[in-house]
Amino acid sequence: MNNLAYSEGLALTPQIVRDDVPSLSTSGMMVEFSASQWGNNKKDKEASRQLAYNNNADPNSVTTTKKLIDHPSLDKLNKLVREIRREVVYAWTMPWSDGNLRYLPAPYHQPFTDKYAEYERLFWKYVDEFCEAYSFLCVQSEARLGYMWKMSDYPTVHEIRSRFNLRCNILPMPESGDFRLDIGEEQANVLKAKYQTFYEGKLQQLAKDMSKRVHDSVNNVVDTLTRYTDKKRSGEATKLSSSIIDNTLHLINTMKGFNVYNDPDVERVRMDMEDALRGLTVDNLKVSESTRLDTINKFKSIKATLPSLDM
Repeated sequence: MNNLAYSEGLALTPQIVRDDVPSLSTSGMMVEFSASQWGNNKKDKEASRQLAYNNNADPNSVTTTKKLIDHPSLDKLNKLVREIRREVVYAWTMPWSDGNLRYLPAPYHQPFTDKYAEYERLFWKYVDEFCEAYSFLCVQSEARLGYMWKMSDYPTVHEIRSRFNLRCNILPMPESGDFRLDIGEEQANVLKAKYQTFYEGKLQQLAKDMSKRVHDSVNNVVDTLTRYTDKKRSGEATKLSSSIIDNTLHLINTMKGFNVYNDPDVERVRMDMEDALRGLTVDNLKVSESTRLDTINKFKSIKATLPSLDM
């Protein structure tokens, strides 16, 4: 018997009966990701004062920032960290707390760690490239910055390397009964009850977050293909990226793990999306208007079964 009361369509906020709350401790884990890099831009107060003086401006209204090192590996590192967050952390996990903790379903642990390991190797490769060139780059910067160059702005190579770091901790999911504190039974029960409330709220938030991803994905397919078709008809130059299929397929592949209530309506939507993309390639969509229109109509039909996000 299903003890969850759902609204019509894909449920956004299931009404939970306490004894039917699913356990995530055996079906998922916590992920905590962080990245740090050396700050390559630095404010120069002396240059700011000089600039203000030369232009008869209020010194408090002028800020001068200098780029200490000009090297492509730093730009590649910044881009790579953003890509790790987007393609690994955000793609395979859902938010769990207001901090860095995110929920990773157990079936996705291996693809998550494999993908992360690839990016981690690339991250340290770029760090090595930068550190090997660092001494020369410091000399080069003296000529580039002129009177704004200061030796004190440049740490040693050893210190520079320590400023770069990637950290990805995988932690077990706590449960409300997992309190091993030396406190009285009554206090322990209060803590357990508070955590149970927190836990149930997070489960509902996972369901909401997945629903929003589904809404965004369905809308993106409809809007992107509609715009592309309109521009093709008017003879405008336009492009269609394979990400329209790749990103949607990734969502479809992760929906099972994030369907924490095993809701059959969520599974039905997942299967409808899978069926709508079956056999499709971006080349098919580019050359065939009828294929685009058929795909648009299928995703519009899926969209019609989804509830409003304001529910």
